[in-house]
Amino acid sequence: MNLSPLRQWIAATLVSVALGAVSVSTRATNLLDQVQQRGTLRIGLEGTYPPFNARNSHRELVGYDVDVAKAIAMRLGVKPEFVAAEWSGVLAGLQAGKFDIVVNQVGITSTR
Repeated sequence: MNLSPLRQWIAATLVSVALGAVSVSTRATNLLDQVQQRGTLRIGLEGTYPPFNARNSHRELVGYDVDVAKAIAMRLGVKPEFVAAEWSGVLAGLQAGKFDIVVNQVGITSTR
């Protein structure tokens, strides 16, 4: 089969996207397996932004983000483990594996 350069590029791009989707799906499955084997879901958040996530007078994390994260952990059948981090390091912490997910309010800006 003789494909034009444009068709070759499109075919190569589609194959790359398909392989990337398989890779992401495999990583997600592996992460879910790890979380379930460990029995905890490590959740990254700031812990300083009420009413989304903050500490109450007993130093417990509370707020909308905390409630959502607890609900996710419950549906996965694991316990939530909160890891507070400064906002500037939250996404880097996720990439470094310090936590499994991030549940934190993010404001909409033109940059984001």
